[in-house]
Amino acid sequence: MTIVDNLGILDDGMHEMHRLVIAMDTQDNLIVASDFTIRKYFLNGTIETLASGVVADSMFIDRFDNIYYNFEYILYKLDKNGETSIVAGLSPGSDLDQLSDVSGIYVDKQGTVYISDKGNNRIVKYPLNAITGTIAADDQLNNPLGIFMDENQNERTLYVCDTNNHRIQREGISIIGKGVQSIFDDSFNPHNIFVDFHGIVYVSHARGLFRWSPIQKRVQVVLEWECPHFFDEWTEHPVSFTFDSDWNLYVTDRGSGSVKKFLFDRNSCE
Repeated sequence: MTIVDNLGILDDGMHEMHRLVIAMDTQDNLIVASDFTIRKYFLNGTIETLASGVVADSMFIDRFDNIYYNFEYILYKLDKNGETSIVAGLSPGSDLDQLSDVSGIYVDKQGTVYISDKGNNRIVKYPLNAITGTIAADDQLNNPLGIFMDENQNERTLYVCDTNNHRIQREGISIIGKGVQSIFDDSFNPHNIFVDFHGIVYVSHARGLFRWSPIQKRVQVVLEWECPHFFDEWTEHPVSFTFDSDWNLYVTDRGSGSVKKFLFDRNSCE
């Protein structure tokens, strides 16, 4: 079902302006970044504009409902009081106090910020209140995009969408993609990633969304973007997705400028 529509993703000349990005806060309110605004869609139908005049390429909400988003090399934090501050990326570059092009964000329970810096082909982490980062991953990455830190298992595990290498890396080891499973080749370009409390990995890529079980080592298709029943227009644009606390799935549809909701099937054995 469509729960949000008429989101602006084009300018008057029909040129692409920016990405359509979503995230979920701790109260299951949907946060949408589009059309130079960040809005909160409450469960009761109320819509609140949290920020205007901003462009968000990536977005993450921490456990305190602070919103982290970026435009190009600057990473911002929008707190619950509506105050915005710069977390990282005071200037463009490759030094450890600089960023080139942010493409993924994760903030852990300790407040450490992990940043996918695709312009420098690296993952940088900033401890709470740090002004200089350290390298978390740069093992021959090529255009890394989405990242996720699994904090549910006994050990903290960093996952990276190593996009132009056509693979998913877990702590520097390829677990999904070209050279691992025969179904993947150079056309596999992962965009965004999420790991649930069972360790099941969800990945969006140019053609759809799938999940991978670390126990069964099996890839299962969840959605295909070219399916006209769900999406108005097949698109290879990066697709943003998120889950609510009931495991309902929310997906951006760039073709129609909308957000789709897919209800969790409690009768499924998968």
